[in-house]
Amino acid sequence: MRSALLLSVLGLSATACGGLSYTVDRDLLKDVSIENKLVLFDAENDVSIALDERESLKKQVSEARQDIVDAKAKIKEAKSDAERAAEKGDANAQSVGDLAEEAYDKKIDYLNERIGFLKRRLEAQERLIYVAWSRYELAKAKLVKKNNVRGANDVEIADFEEQVDKFVELAKEDTEALKQDEEALQAAQQEWLAEREKLQTASGGGLGSSWVEDGSIWGY
Repeated sequence: MRSALLLSVLGLSATACGGLSYTVDRDLLKDVSIENKLVLFDAENDVSIALDERESLKKQVSEARQDIVDAKAKIKEAKSDAERAAEKGDANAQSVGDLAEEAYDKKIDYLNERIGFLKRRLEAQERLIYVAWSRYELAKAKLVKKNNVRGANDVEIADFEEQVDKFVELAKEDTEALKQDEEALQAAQQEWLAEREKLQTASGGGLGSSWVEDGSIWGY
């Protein structure tokens, strides 16, 4: 089991967010057999999954920031192409360059919106970590009660259940708020995709291809 690792990671989260009001002292589990502790596996695994999702969201924020850097480089390139085309009197190539600049501007707008959305998801994910963690502590409380270990009389199951309910309600509020944020993100994405389609059409498919341009920005 990964209790020591999880508690170490959760300790960092507790420092940042205040921690849980009710936890089961690890010493109370010393007299519980390994076989009986196996019932904690699912709850512990849920905490691990929630922590992994937080790290995934952080990675997506980092990737979106890099996509912005790349898009800014593409804008610089598009401006240069448009200027050269203008000097040569190539109106079609100049138009493609201008469209490319507009498309990447919209992409940056979308990416900024996405970063904001991911940050709000990160805040919500902290709540979900607490949901999983509080359920893990509830499972531990039930386990020590069931095994009637020394000190179990001081553990009140109702307190742990109320703690779970509190974090579940907070997580539900986050879910509702994120629905509205996701609508704004989708609107920004559609504006960018519309500009990208114009660019792809004008360039005969040479620019704006989803295979080339999408990078890591899908899958929010």
